[in-house]
Amino acid sequence: MMKQAQFDRVITIEDNKSFTWENRDWGVEHLAVIKSESMEMHHKKVLPHSVGIPHKHHYETLYYVLSGEIISISGENLEHVSIQKAGSYVHVPNGVLHTVANLSDESAITLVVHNIHDVEDKCTTYFEKEDIAKRVIAKLANDTFVK
Repeated sequence: MMKQAQFDRVITIEDNKSFTWENRDWGVEHLAVIKSESMEMHHKKVLPHSVGIPHKHHYETLYYVLSGEIISISGENLEHVSIQKAGSYVHVPNGVLHTVANLSDESAITLVVHNIHDVEDKCTTYFEKEDIAKRVIAKLANDTFVK
């Protein structure tokens, strides 16, 4: 007979609030967040015509695209750009500067998984690089990026 697994705490957010931090719009709505002691999974909506704030995590991250299309931007000068469509994913190693964007008219839905070992040591933002990310996206959108 199989033994029933014991589950850690589970937190679910269902109020579809946009994620803002330090009065900045990240272009993302959290649909749900599920946490355990060492992992988090975020069900997110990346809003149309948006670009996030460049940031680094002190842990690995996987973005899996459920629907739509996101653009991943990474590197110290945000020089690496790739497109992920539904069914694809991107791996962001510990300490890599990155952000995501959505150039389309439709929201993209993603699952984002983090292997957090110290919940106090979550993320470092680089607001000073926000303009670089927006210029990268503007170039991709033939200078038609609106936000």
